[in-house]
Amino acid sequence: MVRLNPFSEIYSLANSGTNIDKYANLIDFPRYIDVELTNTCNLQCIMCPTGCNVSTRPKGFMSHGTFNRILQECYRYECHIRFIRWGEPLLHPELTGFIGAVKGNGLMCHINTNGMFIDDEFITKIIRMKLDSIKFSFQGVTKDEYEKYRRGAEWEKLILNIKRLYDFRWKKKFPFIGIGTTISGNNRDNAVTDINNFKAKMLQISDEVIVGTTRNIINPEYSGKTPRCPEMFDKLSVNWDGTVTACCSDWNNTLLVGDLNKSTLYDIWRGDAIDHYRKMIINKRHSELEPCKACLVR
Repeated sequence: MVRLNPFSEIYSLANSGTNIDKYANLIDFPRYIDVELTNTCNLQCIMCPTGCNVSTRPKGFMSHGTFNRILQECYRYECHIRFIRWGEPLLHPELTGFIGAVKGNGLMCHINTNGMFIDDEFITKIIRMKLDSIKFSFQGVTKDEYEKYRRGAEWEKLILNIKRLYDFRWKKKFPFIGIGTTISGNNRDNAVTDINNFKAKMLQISDEVIVGTTRNIINPEYSGKTPRCPEMFDKLSVNWDGTVTACCSDWNNTLLVGDLNKSTLYDIWRGDAIDHYRKMIINKRHSELEPCKACLVR
């Protein structure tokens, strides 16, 4: 059975068009919301501000109240939800309940995970609830690379957990299973064989494998590029405490545009704070915005 990512159409819309056109025809509400259930993690990845413990943000877990405020507005505007960003979603004790609530309101739901906590009970629940998609995060394309960068992780365990989900799902439609990894740009030309071997192996237990380029997001060097931006014109990112940022790559709250404890997602989306950043992007002032310097979209 050939499976398509349920989010494909939304991603295609988010990644099309120019910043100028998107600003002139700004959509009424984000196409999807990235929700950070927690900014804590069980791993100590050396390329991640959470793993390296360099973020100055307080650590915590999203409350029911904050999540419910997000869900109510998303239901009203048919906006889909991804559990993603600067922590491991499976650490949140209410994750499966939140997934059930999203699906119960007729919305699509996605999770990014390092996969270390996947077990039979979780697999059974997400298949029963028809979680739309799940993406497992690797680093590198070999066991040595992976365990070097993702401290505390186990290559064999992750592969076994993904295979378990793949086998449990069998002929069922959901969830769409994705695998994502990155490698150093300097090593990419020399790693063609390893990349191809990685893709071939992982496609036996997943529906999609993406190999990107690792970027220095902690101490970025601006490339001078001014890419299209799906962040400020198509989506919002909500931190665990209800604060809202204009960019999913904003790991240290440099682009805050609102707070759900004081406002609504709609008002934040239409507010002056995010409008200021949108105008900066349109005028190609990317170098003045920290997340833009290490933009993962490039």
